[in-house]
Amino acid sequence: MSSLSVLLKFLKGLLLSLSIIKEMSYFFSFLAIVLSSYFYIQIAEKFNITDVPNERSSHREITVRGLGIVFVIPVILFFVQSGFSYPFFMFGFILAAGISIIDDIYTVSSKIRLFIQIASVGFLLFELAVPNESFYYLTFLLILGVGIVNGFNFMDGINGLTGLYSLISLLTLIYINQLVILFIELDFLILMVLGVLIFLFFNFRKKARGFSGDVGSVGIGLVLCFFIFQLIFTTNDWRYIFLFFVYGLDTLVTIVIRLVRKENIFEAHRKHLYQLLANERGVSHLNVSISYGIAQILLNAWIISYREVVDFVFFIPFILTFILTVLLRIRINRESLLPNNKI
Repeated sequence: MSSLSVLLKFLKGLLLSLSIIKEMSYFFSFLAIVLSSYFYIQIAEKFNITDVPNERSSHREITVRGLGIVFVIPVILFFVQSGFSYPFFMFGFILAAGISIIDDIYTVSSKIRLFIQIASVGFLLFELAVPNESFYYLTFLLILGVGIVNGFNFMDGINGLTGLYSLISLLTLIYINQLVILFIELDFLILMVLGVLIFLFFNFRKKARGFSGDVGSVGIGLVLCFFIFQLIFTTNDWRYIFLFFVYGLDTLVTIVIRLVRKENIFEAHRKHLYQLLANERGVSHLNVSISYGIAQILLNAWIISYREVVDFVFFIPFILTFILTVLLRIRINRESLLPNNKI
């Protein structure tokens, strides 16, 4: 046997060993997230960290709150396993997750939470080394980032919605990362998928075992904001923001309606389209969540397939989705669109 053959076999064996180590790393990460979730449920039940339904809730059973801690664990695992990558993002993430955990247990002022979220997005932008652009451009990025985070927070209201939508977003980003353009470490994406799958095991049920709480919705919102900004800055293509179109559309339309009705947009309510479907029409939580997921999958497929298109054609599905959303809202509850003095 030639020395070259021996060397090639050695290298092949080394690569195989490295792949096994990587798979074992995922296995132990998965196990750590599972154990953390079970441990948290026990703690939450013992100390009554639960979500008690009220007239503005979309559920009827007392459920563990803050199970979104399973979104935090993968971020910490990646940070450690990667040799402490993205330290500024990580610092901002811990700030946001920390205040959200406190808010899930006690009540934290909305002003304090907003201040922490702004600081967290600021650290995120600093991590991504955003070019030294104008004050207005940086302000726009900051507002957009805080908007994405709060969008995920506002949309967290029924079983399966946060988990399924996040899973679809992550799988789409993995596809783009591996087959279109490399913009982030694959390990980070995979670890987040593991966390979301475990969360779905407890949440994607007719009677959910636990809800994400602010720590989950804010946490996953911040991570996905980090991913999408990294993708946009890498490709210099802002149209990738439409990967969050379904969530963004429901959030923006609801905010505009509530502003017209002179309501406090930070107070709990049941005016989102998904809430109207679940509460006004009685559509099951899981079916609503699946519908939102399918809608975003179709739009994501369009974005990837027509990313080279630069004319009006690219925007047609998003315009149609907007029109259908408004028409559906009118059909479900026309009064919810009118100012209070017009009802």
